[in-house]
Amino acid sequence: ESCQATQWHRPWFAEGTTAWPKALYGKPYNGMNALMLTLLCEKEGYKIPVFATSDRIFSLNFTKNADGTRVPAVNEQGEKLPFVHILKGEHSFPVILSCVNIVHNETRERIKWADYVRLTPEEQKDYKVYHNRIPYNVLNVDQTNIKEARPELYEKLLKDNIPEKVEVKEGEMFTFEPIDVMIEKNLWICPIKVKELKAGDSPHYSLKNNEVVLGEKIQYAKGGHPESWVNDAFHEMIHSTGYKECLDRFKEGRDKDSYAREELVAEVGAALSCHRYGIPKTIKEDSIPYVQSWLRNLHEKPE
Repeated sequence: ESCQATQWHRPWFAEGTTAWPKALYGKPYNGMNALMLTLLCEKEGYKIPVFATSDRIFSLNFTKNADGTRVPAVNEQGEKLPFVHILKGEHSFPVILSCVNIVHNETRERIKWADYVRLTPEEQKDYKVYHNRIPYNVLNVDQTNIKEARPELYEKLLKDNIPEKVEVKEGEMFTFEPIDVMIEKNLWICPIKVKELKAGDSPHYSLKNNEVVLGEKIQYAKGGHPESWVNDAFHEMIHSTGYKECLDRFKEGRDKDSYAREELVAEVGAALSCHRYGIPKTIKEDSIPYVQSWLRNLHEKPE
């Protein structure tokens, strides 16, 4: 009964609005960039979550010869294509490119991150890790005239960016394959246990046991909201990434502010995960009291 919704709540991201944000050349954004661009698409009503720098947009007006010289873009008949430009009055939005440089303290040799993480803690002390964050300003394709100037490209972007929808099959034993397989094959970073939750119990992550505990699917199916099982699963799985051998988020203790901040991490992480699969994610009832704390923390420490 605790899984039944008494009234409708607006999800973090509106269902079926846009797909996952990508660059014009197809690479998906991640981290904070993905979150902020998804929110931007909702705020501005962009139907295609594809972004590009102004230089990349203007480059659509040219092609390169074999010798590297730039010439105006033409169609199959050799006619010059309409000029692609940014619409008047439109403004760009910043994204952050994160680069990691790892340099040996003595030899100044540079190695890749994948090689660095394979080193022992003692070997890693021989290297200095530099994190560089470079801002770029991007615009959505709907802030340009691409739809009119390059209709074939626009139609392809529409087709390639239909919001993903992984089916949560109905019934008492509904399925959601991404998490079902992860539980069945024990692929997550900690054990995920599914059991019947008694009155007063709720899904949770146990820091002491380093395990995620979820209710049985039939309890959610009876309430008519099977997607809530997926919501809870992602929320608790995000909590588990804070374990000391992972991202070590709990080292500051469990006071009221740090607990509220951790709830924000789990809720946003779960919202993004659900959004990627096309599943609506509403705020957890027990997280609602933390909204003011979230806003205060975000204003005090925007990073």
